[in-house]
Amino acid sequence: MLAEFDVHLVIDNYATDQTPLIQRRLVKRPRWHVHLTPISSSWSNQVERFFALLTDKKIRRGVYRSLAALMADIASFIERRNAHPKPLQWTIHQ
Repeated sequence: MLAEFDVHLVIDNYATDQTPLIQRRLVKRPRWHVHLTPISSSWSNQVERFFALLTDKKIRRGVYRSLAALMADIASFIERRNAHPKPLQWTIHQ
């Protein structure tokens, strides 16, 4: 079921994908795509924040008896969020 999807790795450490072990694994997995971002880039922070929201607002509150149920819950969260998209905003806490 999941074999039809590509896997996208977002890495904010440019050296991570250069180790021989990782290189060998990536060659054997053509569905895997590595995306490098500058260290501590705001883009990767936004990705991390989205997954934190998904975890806090959906996954942590659910009880999943199957992978299909978990995937359906994640898909519904994304669909609802995309229906009324809002950019994540930086705030200063004092």
